[in-house]
Amino acid sequence: MGKGQGPAPEQLGGTAIKPVGWDRTGMEAFKYLLYNPDTGEVLTRTPLSWLKITVFYTIYYSCLAAFWVGCLNIFFLTLPENSMGPKWTMDKSIIGTNPGVGLRPQNTDKLIDSQMFVLKAQDTNVIPTNEGRDNEGQGNTNVDYAARL
Repeated sequence: MGKGQGPAPEQLGGTAIKPVGWDRTGMEAFKYLLYNPDTGEVLTRTPLSWLKITVFYTIYYSCLAAFWVGCLNIFFLTLPENSMGPKWTMDKSIIGTNPGVGLRPQNTDKLIDSQMFVLKAQDTNVIPTNEGRDNEGQGNTNVDYAARL
């Protein structure tokens, strides 16, 4: 306190004053965390503080939900009626009527670490390499790629 008005408060370090309850430990500290009768705090917040934060987050998440519902409605506006079927089909789509290869053949065991395979335009072979054996189609001809599918 001041000069001549009793003992000075105990100080931490150079000038800091110890707060009330700094020496609470264990269950007593936990009880004061749940409810502090000196200040009326519940979980370190006053009831007015809890009200303010609850109102804020209620408004915030309500606006976020409204934005999401608005975006969902805009998405649904772009969908065709069920009776019309899908919007992009066959000739009207980007890939057209011939979408291409849906399966990729495996490489030979010798080239297992490579993802590249080469089809030869002049290859007319119709019998795969090692036909009838366990390692059938282990060559690099066009028919070998087909055999490995």
